[in-house]
Amino acid sequence: MIFFWQKTLWKKFNWHLQNNKIPYGLLLTGFPGTGKLHFVKLCAQKILSCNSSELSEHPDLLYIKPQGKLNQIQIDQIRNIIFFLQRTSWIGGYRVVIIDKSHNMNLFAYNAFLKILEEKREKTILILTADYLESIPLTIRSRCQIWYMNFFLEEKNQNLKNFFWEYEINNSKNLLNIFNIPGFGPIYLEIWKKKGYLKKINSVFQNFLDKKTPIFQTKKLQDIDLVLIINSLIQLVYNLIYILILKKKNSIFWKLAKKKSLSQWFYLIDFYLVERKKIIKIDYLFNTELFLEGLFIEWYLYNE
Repeated sequence: MIFFWQKTLWKKFNWHLQNNKIPYGLLLTGFPGTGKLHFVKLCAQKILSCNSSELSEHPDLLYIKPQGKLNQIQIDQIRNIIFFLQRTSWIGGYRVVIIDKSHNMNLFAYNAFLKILEEKREKTILILTADYLESIPLTIRSRCQIWYMNFFLEEKNQNLKNFFWEYEINNSKNLLNIFNIPGFGPIYLEIWKKKGYLKKINSVFQNFLDKKTPIFQTKKLQDIDLVLIINSLIQLVYNLIYILILKKKNSIFWKLAKKKSLSQWFYLIDFYLVERKKIIKIDYLFNTELFLEGLFIEWYLYNE
């Protein structure tokens, strides 16, 4: 099943496949919860002419994912790719390698995988998924064709309205209705609803309007995934840019949006992207409370 927000990308994939233009290295990126792994497995089924039950045992498919306590993709797994590609296809067609969450490769694995990318092989497709493109080294990105799984561009789609309605966030009084999903895809909605995350993230936006202090914000959000929080801030700024460009003066965020120029808002996004990279870096250690305070202090200093 293709999710409705994946249909455009699915058409793109089928066109590339029919015209023999599938790249050797394909990097699919998008927020967690947009169904990237689900999508690439459907692509693999189409390429290998098999169904979902046959895919896991297919001799021409190799699936790699992070392992161990550190949740890393390690060099031994990359060596398995080399061994896999040394033999020919069992049925004379394509060989497919799926590397899920490729942003979790350690440095040694990245260096080894770079050599694989540089030695292009016939009838071979390497498909990588990554939650955040900036976490992938430029040397890897430059050798892959990058496809974006974008959910937010579908905000006017009736299917999306129905999807939101199902999870009770289509109320006009709920700020999440303005921002769609704050930095994650819709597949996580049910999980967040049960944990109470949606209400807390919604409170972040409301607290910005009420000008609550950074310390107040930090105390309310310490039990929530840091990536979720910083993605919410990034999405907030993106929507302020959207409001500013289209001059949506009827928006409750119009006064906030017009405080800064477009270049200034983009500068703030750059700051948050750098901070997000620290979070997703495997070996980066930090104090959660101080980190959150830093995020919100930057916001308040920026909007004084």
